[in-house]
Order: sequence, then structure tokens, then C-alpha cells
Amino acid sequence: MYSSNNVPWRVSGGPFTTEDRMLFEGSVFCNGVIHWLNISSGSSLCFDVDGEQLKQMPMPPIPQIDDGMEQRNVRYFGESRGRLLLVEIHGPPPQANTQLDVYEMRADYSGWFVKHHIDLNAIAGAFPEMIMSSSLEFWELTSYAFEILAFVRGESDEDSFSVLLHIPGKVIPYDFKEKNFVMFNVYQYVESLACV
Repeated sequence: MYSSNNVPWRVSGGPFTTEDRMLFEGSVFCNGVIHWLNISSGSSLCFDVDGEQLKQMPMPPIPQIDDGMEQRNVRYFGESRGRLLLVEIHGPPPQANTQLDVYEMRADYSGWFVKHHIDLNAIAGAFPEMIMSSSLEFWELTSYAFEILAFVRGESDEDSFSVLLHIPGKVIPYDFKEKNFVMFNVYQYVESLACV
């Protein structure tokens, strides 16, 4: 651990072992704690920087798909205004990625709860450029091209809560409270003396 107050590096705690599906490269710093995600069935880890303690952090239940298999498909792990957020994508076959659950960690770290649910089918109706289809022998698979860029939260829980989605060629904010999205036109800035 390195502190700019003390200057030298020092060891904080002892070594530890983890499961092989722990994602250390996608860590999230929130409220003085570093969080690491486990994409398998085990617990995730978090490290309280001030208390110098490594703790286990529960994960939401893994969604079951129709054939009884469990599959975790995390699309976002981050924070917004001091709240830890996790987004998983799922859906019934053959539409395996049409539903998003936005989980928020409880303040006492006792578990996650579903804060919001997004049906991507509704967004794809307005933005068909995000639809990617492929055919298998018996199924027509529908999936969507998108990335979650960030979550934007108002100052209180009653205020607006939006997600910024990147779809091919566009960035759209989706407002959970109003259940709508707003389209913005963005143009490249060109410095010129002529009226444009």
C-alpha cells in the first residue's frame, strides 16, 4: 500500500487466495472501498482502504436459463453517487440478451436488490440499428449491440436516475423514472469565422 502522507510502500495484511473467476482488472472504488467482481458462483471481494481489511461481498443469484443451466453475464460494474451498481443481462432463449437488471448494493453490504429493470426490446423499437440477428437451425436469435457508459443519479433517490447507452452511432440517455429516452444531436466543433 502506498500513502502520499507516508511516502514509502508497505505491506497491508497478509496474502490471500481467490477463485479463478475473480476480475481484478475491473475494480471499482466506492466509499473508500475497492471492489472486485467474481463472475462465477462464489462471493466477490472488497478491501476497506482505511481499515485495511479484506472482506467477502455477496453476489446476486445467478440467473437460470430455460435448460436449467446457470449463467452470469455482467455488462456493467461501477458506482454512481456512492452507490455500487451491477448490471446483468439475460432473457429467455432464443432472445438471450434482451433484459437488463440493474442491481444496487445495500449500504450494509448484506446483499443486492434490483433497482431497475430495462427491456431492451422497447429501446430497439426506436433504434433498430442496435438489432443484431443471426439464424441457427431452429431459432432466430435476437441480440442487441450496445454498451453501458455510465449511470447518472440525481441528488436524492427520488430524483432522476438515468443510464447512458452507446448504440451504433449514438449515445442515448434512458431515464428510469420517466421510462423514456431523449435524443440529442451532437455536431463536431469547427473553428471558423463563417456562419455555419
